[in-house]
Amino acid sequence: MLLAESLKENLVGSQTFTENRKVTKPQDLIRIYDIILQSLGELPLLPGLENDEDIQLEVEAKTLKSKAFRCFYLARSYASIKKWRETSALYEQVLTYISGALELFKKIRTKPTKTDLKELQELLNTVNGLKYSAHASSILDTEAPIAGITNLEISDNRPLIERLEKYQEVESVSSKKPNLVTFPPDFKPTPQKPVFFDIALNHVDFPSLEEMQEQKKAGASIGGFLRGWWGGGKK
Repeated sequence: MLLAESLKENLVGSQTFTENRKVTKPQDLIRIYDIILQSLGELPLLPGLENDEDIQLEVEAKTLKSKAFRCFYLARSYASIKKWRETSALYEQVLTYISGALELFKKIRTKPTKTDLKELQELLNTVNGLKYSAHASSILDTEAPIAGITNLEISDNRPLIERLEKYQEVESVSSKKPNLVTFPPDFKPTPQKPVFFDIALNHVDFPSLEEMQEQKKAGASIGGFLRGWWGGGKK
């Protein structure tokens, strides 16, 4: 217990933190409370303590208290790497352990030490504040990537003629070889005369034009005769 208290004094964020001493990490305190919990688990097995109800309750209460502190520093370690969901879940577990420890301390006929109750109350106040802080941090970290995606502008590499409705400053337009149009232009399919038109042409019966040609020849010969006669008379 004394080792744990000495390590807490130089934990980052504590009021007694000084840079001249070795910095205590949450992982260091987690290991200390693992040892404490192991020792508390062996106490009820000692000869002469099996039938002492108050000692059994006190050991159980101190076990929950140690679990609360271990869980608290585990949450602090997750908060340091910004795993806010795990941090919030661990803070809720700390509150459960504190509530159980306080209930057990009340059942002990011999008054529990004021130090235990004071430490549990201070831990309760601290966790209630950090719990909401972790929840707010999780929301902010979730909204930050969404805001970044919203403000992200995707570069449009199309030629200028294909994006006249959108203003965008790009080097491809202001360079020596601006990307204004697609050159050479892409091939585009053009409509062709359907094949069945050529096939249908073979089955069309056109009217005979021989009579019209003979009439045209006859009219041409009479007209030539008259022009020749009139022309000869003039001479």
